[in-house]
Amino acid sequence: MENFDNLCKRCMNDKGEAKKCPFCGYIEDKEKTLEGIKQKLVLQDKYIVGNKLSENSEYISYIGYDTKNKSRIHIREFFPVDICVRCDDYSVKAQKGCEGKYENLKKDFLDYFRALAKVRDIDAMVSVYDIFTQCGTAYIISEIIDGISLEKLIKKNESPLSWDIAKVLFMPVLSALAKLSRAGIKHLAISPETLIIGRDGKMHISGFATANLRQYGMFSQCELYDGFAAPEQYAKDGKLTEATDIYGFTASLFFALVGFAPKNSIERNTDYRILIPIKTLKNVPPHVVSALVNGLNIDYQQRTQSFENLRDELTETSAKYIKEHDNEKSDILEEKINKKSNVKWIACSSFVVVILLFGLFFGFLNFNHPQSNQTNDVSLRESNISENIIVPDLVGQDFDKIKEIASENNDYEVFLSEKVFDDNVEEGKIISQIPQSGGSVKKGSSIVVTVSNGSQFRELPPVENLSLSYVSSLLSKQGFIPSKVDEYSNEIEPGNVIKYKDHTPGDKLEYGSTVVIVLSKGQP
Repeated sequence: MENFDNLCKRCMNDKGEAKKCPFCGYIEDKEKTLEGIKQKLVLQDKYIVGNKLSENSEYISYIGYDTKNKSRIHIREFFPVDICVRCDDYSVKAQKGCEGKYENLKKDFLDYFRALAKVRDIDAMVSVYDIFTQCGTAYIISEIIDGISLEKLIKKNESPLSWDIAKVLFMPVLSALAKLSRAGIKHLAISPETLIIGRDGKMHISGFATANLRQYGMFSQCELYDGFAAPEQYAKDGKLTEATDIYGFTASLFFALVGFAPKNSIERNTDYRILIPIKTLKNVPPHVVSALVNGLNIDYQQRTQSFENLRDELTETSAKYIKEHDNEKSDILEEKINKKSNVKWIACSSFVVVILLFGLFFGFLNFNHPQSNQTNDVSLRESNISENIIVPDLVGQDFDKIKEIASENNDYEVFLSEKVFDDNVEEGKIISQIPQSGGSVKKGSSIVVTVSNGSQFRELPPVENLSLSYVSSLLSKQGFIPSKVDEYSNEIEPGNVIKYKDHTPGDKLEYGSTVVIVLSKGQP
């Protein structure tokens, strides 16, 4: 096996001989051990275990490195903290009297991820590609998706997504979840934290775990995401079905479109209203609002029952068909909605009364927003009529200028997904966008972009005999943090730069590094 001693245990990049990692800033303590596995433990003679990423009642997650494929990985270690202990040799064993339960839970853990591994080719899913037992426990090896969670994306931009953008991101995920369901696999934790927008511009599903972790009863602390867990997950005997995942998916779509989570599903047992701001209501198509209501029904039997049905409800096909056959289809569609939601549409109160689709009454929807006192009647059909635009090509353009243009013309909004280092794209330029250029979207829609931070390592420019103000400006533009020390000089005029303190022109330093320049005080 090769020597991988120079791998940073936090980001798994090669930091060379540097004590401080130039990629993530982590300073490794050679004597320090993790709360879980000891650093530099190698599994299966090829997986190097790095720092702990997270933990829950079922497993501990670590970043790792696959020495065969030369890639970063995600390692899950089965560790049901309620019933097991860590031994001195870092193996894991059941607590006394818990041996049977430990083995049963481990079997569930292995069976679940083996089923996932069989369908790892499904698009939009974080793939599992190795499963094994070692050190008395079980390990799952899966890929790492570089990107940003849906939760962080919305919070960073302080604004929800338009339906045109959300549709591009969510519909492939919906298809993936439909395939998982047909394979008998439930996720049970779909949320803005477990949906990752990768650098490829696609949304990926992460955060897989067994049903034991995603329902009250088995562990002392289950892992449920507030606002996104269905009510049946809070009951020990609650029936978990495909409709449970539909609740989490629909709640996540609601979050993306509205900007905040639905109320906790237990609270909605006594107040089952959905809170949608009027501004969002005007910009979201009626059939999408209808799908949100059906997917968030607190009664799992009345909720949308399959992802295939949810896909139909979220597409415009049904809405267009109704438009063409309004009279003959009204009764059929009303019967469909009544069956799905048991007419538990949100009761009429002091907010918006919405009449859906050309006078067809689907019950009355009370949409409320906690920060608004406004009462208004809005026709969803009328509010959905808007001008379309062709998506512009933003790739390669300056992000700040595009933001300025967007704010002036109001044709579209620009969302920043993330900034990444790229040796081939100038700093500040747009690397990729969603949706891609050429398509048609409603005026005012959002375009999600990834922006270059430029090269991560940059060359120090010549500075000898240049003024302090000029050199400081030059280094700052290069992404360095200038600092100075004073020194006497017989050759360099007072106030001009003599040299770098610890470097020479041409040296390459990481973006954001502090650079010390020596400033002349003149002759002694």
